[in-house]
Amino acid sequence: MKSNIKVLMLNVNREGWHSGNMVYDMMAVQRACDTKTYGPGWPEYVTTDLKEIISRLYGNDKPDFIYSYFTPNERVGDVYMSHYNIPESLRHFPTNFQAVKGITKIFALSDFWVRKPQQFSGNLGNSSFEYCFCCFTPPYSNPKHFYSFFDSDIQKNIKFIGYPRCVDKECYKDYGLSKKYDVI
Repeated sequence: MKSNIKVLMLNVNREGWHSGNMVYDMMAVQRACDTKTYGPGWPEYVTTDLKEIISRLYGNDKPDFIYSYFTPNERVGDVYMSHYNIPESLRHFPTNFQAVKGITKIFALSDFWVRKPQQFSGNLGNSSFEYCFCCFTPPYSNPKHFYSFFDSDIQKNIKFIGYPRCVDKECYKDYGLSKKYDVI
């Protein structure tokens, strides 16, 4: 059952050619929430300004959450620029991120080891993300290794949530016990 929670999902269009796990992650959010997806490669990708994106997609309304696979002003990779024939003026996405207030912002992180630890300080340091959902957040990885990528300010300002993308149905079964949360 889809909820009335409105989610603005920011990600490159990966449908049909890239990263099945990320596509499945996106599909799970889209099935559960009233989701609008925007970013490089999607139809109507004409601005990178987050305030303008929200205005275009929601009019006078706004989403409840921004669920972003991009850090503010992230450089869109050459493979996407070329594949989708994106003009250079739309290379950095999303822009004007900090100017958007009153909406909970979630950073969806996957392969954290692709960046050097100091990159996260620059990318997330003043980002206004409140949460980071990551399939490698402890206990799904070694805490010492995982948190070494994030400086103390990031660790203090962003709540990291373990968000595994896959569940082994042979291991995790519904035993009919009462639940506060059911994430499967």
